[in-house]
Amino acid sequence: MEQLEGWLVLDGYEDEPAAFGVPNYLGFHIRYICGVLESRGIPYTYMTIDEWRMHHKERLSDPGARESLRSELSQLKGAVILAGAIVPGKYVRGTPISRKEIDEVLSILPSTSPVL
Repeated sequence: MEQLEGWLVLDGYEDEPAAFGVPNYLGFHIRYICGVLESRGIPYTYMTIDEWRMHHKERLSDPGARESLRSELSQLKGAVILAGAIVPGKYVRGTPISRKEIDEVLSILPSTSPVL
């Protein structure tokens, strides 16, 4: 896993009819967010919720690994979490972030860091 730097942009996917935000699409709202950071020269790390699940989810249940993750995340300037409505049905490639997952991410981020 690459070093996290600047802001964490966590793409929780948005399954809005006009946004096409679940893989294999990249929704326009997440592109707007990253575009603002790019235009201002603000460094960021883009990560999908699937990447978060793959690299960090198990670390949340182990106290030692959780502290290590908290330490890594403390280096961030802030975080942006994009989430949208979940439409009933079967997702083929990716599943949008759940409320429980949002709570887990928020619980591990430093309380002094801004989160949008």
